[in-house]
Amino acid sequence: THNMDFVHYISTRALVLHRGELLFDGEPEKLFENTILLDKTGLELPFFIQARREIGENLPESLKNVKNSYELMALIK
Repeated sequence: THNMDFVHYISTRALVLHRGELLFDGEPEKLFENTILLDKTGLELPFFIQARREIGENLPESLKNVKNSYELMALIK
């Protein structure tokens, strides 16, 4: 899948193929740390990770243990 939000939510392992070559095989969190690989392959960070990086240290205490956008949505409901 190219849906990185789904990968972030459900996967424990990610494989990245680009032009027939395996470029990554590992934990999704490690993939999301590799901005060079993401740029090269045209993959985007999951929305939740983008938002957390932009908010940074200003993240409310109640949200610090939330791991993905699905958990966030459950808190909002």
